[in-house]
Amino acid sequence: KCVFPVLAGKCVFPILAGKCVFPVLAGKFHFPVLAGKLCFPVLARKCIFPVLAGKLRFSGFGEKIAVTFIWMDHLGEQTNRP
Repeated sequence: KCVFPVLAGKCVFPILAGKCVFPVLAGKFHFPVLAGKLCFPVLARKCIFPVLAGKLRFSGFGEKIAVTFIWMDHLGEQTNRP
């Protein structure tokens, strides 16, 4: 069963340039998986998505994600933070 990130009771997806963006690898949608379930990093009760070279990226090998992050606020806007 697919599990998507939820914030404030609503499904939250990464947004780039005003459009929903999903990581793609080898022509297929690719999400981080932990313990057999799709997982997204969460910090301060907000979903955070890795971004590399202006594109959302997820690591599909192991649990390593060596990229920068953005914070998605409740309006779906990008807020860059160190």
